[in-house]
Amino acid sequence: MTDKTSEGCCPNDKGHKMKAEVEKIKEAIAKVRKGLFDAMAKVVPKEFREHAGNVKKEFLMALRSLIDDEIKRAEEKRAGTKNSEEKEN
Repeated sequence: MTDKTSEGCCPNDKGHKMKAEVEKIKEAIAKVRKGLFDAMAKVVPKEFREHAGNVKKEFLMALRSLIDDEIKRAEEKRAGTKNSEEKEN
């Protein structure tokens, strides 16, 4: 007969309980976040929110241009390596 502990009947019970608690915390955080955004929407002027959205978009576009440039350099480097290997053969 197995010995039951105060943590539950199975070794995995503690893990399941912890996952359930994490999910509850995530849900609570989501509610708080939504509440904050809803409150801000009432206080912050619409024009500010529009500008803030545009700033986010511009920032993401700037990141994309950096990534695109890095990809281009990597492709050029790879092409240069292939060309030098072909010349050696």
